[in-house]
Parts: sequence; C-alpha cells; structure tokens
Amino acid sequence: MFTIKVKQDLIDYCTHQVAQYNFGKRRVANGTPEQQLTGIIGQSVVMKLFDSGRLMENKVLMMV
Repeated sequence: MFTIKVKQDLIDYCTHQVAQYNFGKRRVANGTPEQQLTGIIGQSVVMKLFDSGRLMENKVLMMV
C-alpha cells in the first residue's frame, strides 16, 4: 500500500467538474455528489500518475 498526497488544485478542479456535470447518469448506482467527487479525484490522481491525457494542462477530463 502507498499514500499519495492530492494537491489542492486537483481537488478544486474535480470539485468544479462535479458541480458542473452529473457523472452518475446510470440506471442504478449513480452515487451521491460526494461519491462522484471521490471517484473523479481517484481517476484524476491515477491519470496524473501515468500522465494520461495531461488532465490539468489541458483542463479536459477524459471519461472512458
């Protein structure tokens, strides 16, 4: 197990995205806004770890 410190700018960016978009548009298990925020932060951290899509540079959130 390892710990990764999440920078405040990434948290702020993800908070803005969840406030602007509903990522839970499924029939079941949509998740609360807080759960969606946790998921987007987790995805964003992994993307930054692997430099996938250069999330913070382009300000684009790629949903696959």
